[in-house]
Amino acid sequence: MDFNQAVLRSILTGADYSLLHLRPNDIFKISKSKSPKLIRITIATEQIDKFVPRKLTKSPIISSSRIQQYNLVCVLLNSINNSDNKQAYSLTPNQEHKLQSLSYSDLIDFVNTSDSNIITTTVNQHLLEMAVFSCKQQNKKNKTIEQLIKAGATKKLMYDEYGLSPKRYKFLRNAFQLDKAFGRPRHLSEQESLKVYEVWLENKSKSLGDVYLIIHEQLKEVFKKDINIRNIATAIDEIAKTA
Repeated sequence: MDFNQAVLRSILTGADYSLLHLRPNDIFKISKSKSPKLIRITIATEQIDKFVPRKLTKSPIISSSRIQQYNLVCVLLNSINNSDNKQAYSLTPNQEHKLQSLSYSDLIDFVNTSDSNIITTTVNQHLLEMAVFSCKQQNKKNKTIEQLIKAGATKKLMYDEYGLSPKRYKFLRNAFQLDKAFGRPRHLSEQESLKVYEVWLENKSKSLGDVYLIIHEQLKEVFKKDINIRNIATAIDEIAKTA
């Protein structure tokens, strides 16, 4: 993760973006974006040049209003130490060395006493909203895939509807510790088939995976047993042939 990406991750974990309800993995994915327009970063190098470490009688405490600045400076230091994407922060060797030589107390004092923000960031909100939407859509898709597999969906259905490879399908079945026999087809009773048809008619405008899950949940609620999706799909095929 380069400097720009690390700064974006630091910002997204802050209170200003808490209303997005992003999970740690979401933040990581969005931060790894290669779009150079997602975030713009400016470093006030004059603040680094004019800071002179003082002899402090006691360890300073970071001001609550400067916590984000402190976190961003720490990200900068980490990038300098790892030589990550130097063109992104464009410091002179002397400025890099000066920051690296600051003690923990000096660093806090530097952040607390700076006349202005040391690091200023501007996030492109439109691009961020697009990235968040894409991330949440993928999360929803992943959740649907997991629910379908747990409910006995076939390998063919998962490949046709979600592009899930047979290898990934097998991995998820093993991860969920599903019985190998789970999902084998059986004929539903007349009552069960009628319920399938009723729910299918009400929801057939939705995506196939969503329809199967809705039918699966309603059958479980009505008949108090777990009727897997392979059997539901078979029943729908039979209904379609006789319709």
